[in-house]
Amino acid sequence: MIKEDESLKEKIVEENDFIKAEILYCLRYEPTPHIIDVFCRRTEMSLWIDHKKAFEAARKVAELMAKEYSWNENKKNQEIEFYMDYIKKTVSFIT
Repeated sequence: MIKEDESLKEKIVEENDFIKAEILYCLRYEPTPHIIDVFCRRTEMSLWIDHKKAFEAARKVAELMAKEYSWNENKKNQEIEFYMDYIKKTVSFIT
């Protein structure tokens, strides 16, 4: 994938090694209908990305998912909101 599109080497957040190609692979070859599937079940990014960067990461992943799955803006925002709600419930020190 990266040979075809060099931009897929871009990291989701700078502090971690998760890249766009990894996400796109999950979207195409593994059951990942929701953002939470990507973060919690396919990549475990939810464990490794600092909670302070969760929204930035969710936004980038949602952009990839929207393009790959033809989501509209409303669906994309719902997925981000659902994931951020999960983060708030699981990381008790987020204010």
